[in-house]
Amino acid sequence: MFLYLFSYPLPLYPIPREARRPQYDSPRRAVDWRAGMNGAIALTGKEKIFSGACGVREQAAPVYSRYHAGQGTRMKRLLLALAFLGGFASPVCAAELKVMTVGLVGDGFHKLAQAWSRETGNTVKLVIPPSALDQVLAALKTKDADAVLLPMTDLADQARLFRPGTTHAIGRVLFGLGGKQNGPKPDISSEAAFKAAMAGKTVLVNDPATSLNGRMAKAMFNGPGFETVTVRGAASSAAALARSDADYVVTVMSEEAGVSTLALLGEVPPTLGLKIDFGGGVTARAADPELAAQFLAYLRSAQAASVWKAGGVMAPVP
Repeated sequence: MFLYLFSYPLPLYPIPREARRPQYDSPRRAVDWRAGMNGAIALTGKEKIFSGACGVREQAAPVYSRYHAGQGTRMKRLLLALAFLGGFASPVCAAELKVMTVGLVGDGFHKLAQAWSRETGNTVKLVIPPSALDQVLAALKTKDADAVLLPMTDLADQARLFRPGTTHAIGRVLFGLGGKQNGPKPDISSEAAFKAAMAGKTVLVNDPATSLNGRMAKAMFNGPGFETVTVRGAASSAAALARSDADYVVTVMSEEAGVSTLALLGEVPPTLGLKIDFGGGVTARAADPELAAQFLAYLRSAQAASVWKAGGVMAPVP
């Protein structure tokens, strides 16, 4: 009965590999072709993905291969027939991507992971919660992940754990001064003004024992001009300030942006050198390296930049 749905019988032969995977003109448009091919068909013009029991999604049209161009209407009808048959199957349309990340990426990462999941139907599973650098490095020794986000210096140091050519910069995290909601709001527009504002104060930083940004902030306060500043290490220092007797907190702005009880007073002056560039890579043990690469490309896309910026991250890296 199936063959009578069309104006003439269709030859049921395998679709060549070139036809099964169209060539996309950008990484962003290749959202997840493999997931769509679980009973899927793409039509020219404004592309529609018919994914069997998984519903219909619309995307930008891909750049088709010469095979598609040559087959014309006959190929469309053949593929539509296969899509119809696929509707009676039980395709698995979603994949699970295992990811690890340092906490300094902030809330922008969570929003982008959710947006990518909505667009592709795939899910992002955090192997461990976003954590301090040392905790992520320790977890990498014992747990499997498909993609990992780390400071760029550590991506280089851990190069053996990643597939060659898959590590790329994503964003830059700057440091900010945070204060209590009803506390003073000093001028920190220059290095001299910042040092004057910190004189005699108690400042929280993330625990230097486990946190890269905590070590960097502590190293700054150990420098000249900060001799009267008392520095304390604390876990989740931005959130801890409200219940502490400290005056201020210095940590990455991506962390401070997510704390409602904190008043963000401004960026630590750039001349003091506090910044961290981070990126991501596909691990050597990734179960689905192609999907991991697509996710990381999405995090680097122009579409993602505004989300990163709202979360206190400069993207792309200048």
